Parts: sequence; structure tokens; C-alpha cells
Amino acid sequence: MEPYTEITWKAGVENPKKLAAAFCVKRQIDGIRAAITLARAGLGHMSASFIRPACEDLFWLSYLDKLDAQVAKRLLGAMTALDASRSVIAQQQYSGKKTMTRLGFPAKFVKYSYANKLQSEAVLKELSGTLGWPNTDEGVLPPTAWVAAQTGNSKLYDFLYSATSRVVHFSMGEVARRGWSIPEDGDPQNSIIDFNSPNHLNYRTDFALYWCCHLFALTWPTALSCLEADLEGADEGVLDVYTEALKRLASHGKVPVTLPSEFNLRTTARAGVNSSNAKRANSRGSRG
Repeated sequence: MEPYTEITWKAGVENPKKLAAAFCVKRQIDGIRAAITLARAGLGHMSASFIRPACEDLFWLSYLDKLDAQVAKRLLGAMTALDASRSVIAQQQYSGKKTMTRLGFPAKFVKYSYANKLQSEAVLKELSGTLGWPNTDEGVLPPTAWVAAQTGNSKLYDFLYSATSRVVHFSMGEVARRGWSIPEDGDPQNSIIDFNSPNHLNYRTDFALYWCCHLFALTWPTALSCLEADLEGADEGVLDVYTEALKRLASHGKVPVTLPSEFNLRTTARAGVNSSNAKRANSRGSRG
């Protein structure tokens, strides 16, 4: 992907899908590198927060790839303007007009941001009717679940995207998962709660590393389509390396979202999952 992610793009790109695709690929590559760095530092479990944005990259690029080029251009332009204007408005509302002036934002620019926000929302409302979004009266973007469904990713959404929401939000489920109960002397009634149990942290590290790579493998072909690149025109050596990496990843089996040991179910991991960590986690302890 270096021809697309390591270059300087000229302003006024005619097809903004190319910029979006290059960014998504670059962000996912950076996420995988960060996950590896965190794993080596004993903090790989924190990388699970990279999975949710990677899911959105896949869902949205797949959706954009299906749209007419001019429709996609209008949509991405409105999304860009709306995000920018919201940031300026939110900063002024928080910090005040005087601080905005000291930061270098002219009053006219802030006033323009309010108008830009309304204009962007109007464009999105128009597109919502044209594209059949479920929330046509709001003039906002469609729910992620709907975008996933339009691209045949509903099962992945339910399995992975929804599950990882608990990683990035306050969740008592995450509190219970991180607080691993370790029975003393084999007596479940006599347990201690450990928030640094290697059972859980090692599993979550494997989970993050596997799914970050898996999602990149799914996103890459769609990104190439948005970039109007041809797999057949890619260097054969690069494709061989990519294919070999996918085979190595698949050989480990999928890492599940949850483990039987979290519920005190003492079972042997079946084939097709990451059995080494599942068995290790099953060896002792359960979620708090």
C-alpha cells in the first residue's frame, strides 16, 4: 500500500474516496504497529480499542465503493465540512469567544462555521432521502448497523463491532472481565479479584492482534477498489508476501470474543479458535 499511503497528495483530489481509502489503510497499519508495540510492553490488551474504528473503516469504505462517484463526492464533502464546523463550534462553546480570538480564530470564521454546519446538514438530509437512510428526518449520517447491513456485514457488526463498544465506553461488563477471580486452595468461595491476571490480559492481547490483522485483510481489497487500483497490476512479490501473511494468520484460528472460563465453564477449546490461549485461560479463574 506504500504507493498510496506514503505519498503527498495534491489538493483538490477529484475523487475523495481515494483519500478516505488511503487514510483508512494507513490508520489500520498504524494500529497494527501500535498493537505490536503495546504487546511488547505488556500493554497489548489496550489495543482492543483499535478494533472498533477498523470495523467502521471496513463498513464505510464498502458502502462508499458501491455509490456513484458524484454522490460519494457530495457525501464525503458534506461529512468533511460538518466535522470541521462542529469542532470549531464546540471549541468556542467550551472556551469562549475571547479564547478563540487569542487562538487565532477570527469572529467571522466562527460565524461562518455555524452557517457551514447548517449547509452541510441540509446536504446530508437531501442525500438521506436519495440513498434511503433510515433517519431521513434528522439530516445526519445513518447508523453504523445500517451501513454494515448494506454491505453484507451484519454478522460481523453484531459479533465484533457491538462487542468492542464495551472496550471504549464505561461498561460494568468490562469491569467484571478485567477483575479476574482467582480461587484460593481450589475453593471458588474463597477467591481474590485480580485486575492484572495474565489469563485475561494475554487473551485480550491475542484478541486485539488477531482482529486488527483480520480486519485489515478484509479492508485492503475494498480500499484498492476505492483507490481504483488493480490487484492484477500489483507486484507479484508483494502479493506473495500478503498471501503468506494471511495463511500464517489463519493458521492460528479465530480468537473468540469471550471464553468459557469467564463463566466458570471448564471446557476444552475446539478446533478453529485460538486454542493455546483459550486452554490457558480455562486453566484457572473466571471473570469477577
